[in-house]
Amino acid sequence: MGADYVVTLAPAPIEARWMAEHPELFQPAFGDANHDNVAWRVLPVAADGRGAR
Repeated sequence: MGADYVVTLAPAPIEARWMAEHPELFQPAFGDANHDNVAWRVLPVAADGRGAR
């Protein structure tokens, strides 16, 4: 069992940038107008390890 969502809060950690640069693994699901606080959906291909690098 893995995570369905990952949340990043301001100030944005380095992981937020990494998730934004890997749309094949993460999709922004919810966020504020400035994209400082974002809930990232972990895509199924990432959850099973086939798409992870």
